[in-house]
Amino acid sequence: MNRFHKITGFLFFGINLCFIWVSTKIAEIVVALSRLDESKGYMLTEAEEFMLFLVISIPMLLIQLLFLLFVFIYLKKKLYKKSSIILNLVAHALLFSWFVFSLYQFTVNGY
Repeated sequence: MNRFHKITGFLFFGINLCFIWVSTKIAEIVVALSRLDESKGYMLTEAEEFMLFLVISIPMLLIQLLFLLFVFIYLKKKLYKKSSIILNLVAHALLFSWFVFSLYQFTVNGY
């Protein structure tokens, strides 16, 4: 089983990529719906943008930490190499960074 660490890593990466893509689309919909208030000129105030950013990113951080914990425990249990475990953790952290950056773009920057 130890020789399949690349396949397992790509599987976890693919699952997390799909999960973050879906979460990004849901976050875009939430932000678009919150901008539909005609009384504000279809704009969000700076405080509302920041609150939306926090409301969406903090639960995603907790979900990602649980996912990383699951990946870490699974890989440790299967006695994978430390380099494989570190590579998986870095890849998932970069995916989460991508999610936070894209969330920041369409909430705070308004793109």
